[in-house]
Amino acid sequence: EFEVRLFSCLEVRVNDEDGRYMVASKKLDDGAWFLLESPVVCWPLTQQEGEASLCDFPSSWCEGCLRSLPEPSSEPSSSRRRLTTPTPPRLCEACAQRGLREMLTQEELISWRRWQHQRSAKSCVGLEAFGRCLAQVALIASKAKEAGLDNSQAVHFALKPFDRPQGPPGDAQVLLHGTTPAEVAQELRVSEPFQSKLRKALGVEADALLSEETIAQLAGKLVLNAASFSVPEVRQGLPLQSAGVYVLLSTMNHSCAPSVRLDTSADSGAEVSLITTMPLEVGDRLTLAYVTPDWPLEERQQQLSHWFFKCRCPRCEAEGCVRQALGLDSTKK
Repeated sequence: EFEVRLFSCLEVRVNDEDGRYMVASKKLDDGAWFLLESPVVCWPLTQQEGEASLCDFPSSWCEGCLRSLPEPSSEPSSSRRRLTTPTPPRLCEACAQRGLREMLTQEELISWRRWQHQRSAKSCVGLEAFGRCLAQVALIASKAKEAGLDNSQAVHFALKPFDRPQGPPGDAQVLLHGTTPAEVAQELRVSEPFQSKLRKALGVEADALLSEETIAQLAGKLVLNAASFSVPEVRQGLPLQSAGVYVLLSTMNHSCAPSVRLDTSADSGAEVSLITTMPLEVGDRLTLAYVTPDWPLEERQQQLSHWFFKCRCPRCEAEGCVRQALGLDSTKK
């Protein structure tokens, strides 16, 4: 359901202090492309630049991979009518073959976006993210059952891509902006035809997936591992602010002076490329910036607490020393 293309130039390592992290396994030049990865699941964000929200308009992108789609001949690009009849989601040919039309409708996606917009439009992980995850589980489980697994085995197999990313440490719990796992679970349980299709695909296992406990567990994985990105020129020339969960991308640690940047295009949609931002030697860490590196030190540290760690990258250490030398308050203790 997801694809990774890479050169043999990286290695994923694990230690007690940093968990999983990625290093270069060969020398890389500045600007070297070394990874192209499609997501386990992706979704557009409710809040967009240049427009209040995505709540009321048909999409001009594939609702599966977020690639730009041509305007349908029956509906001019200037049309801004609300959707009033049941409509399958707009999909490219590849995503249509994955069966997304069997689980989702365009009206349901817009309904989820309206619900999220009312609670917290700026949230990176909202109702639609959870709905898409469960739809993905149902589709993978259905194929697994066709291959001979029983219902329980098939659901367990379908959940494996969401088990790989790191969750919160110990008993820590993440917070959802403007809502709770209980509210998300309740809304999904009454979403039609989504919940009926989920029960048809998964039987009694659907009840467990739609529970508050499962949504809370899934929230931990999504909030800590969702990567935000922008697909350029998808919304009538405007970028589509989006997020997704990636298997290899989720192993990359943060640095306020990152060695890697993420790149997308209208043709690739949610398929992201990773490109080095500096020359790297064998064993050097491949890192991304989880927050805007231009923010002041204290603001970066505050935002990074969301991931349950304090950044001690060389830039933060240097800035902390400067602040201490000047007698300023510092996050460095």
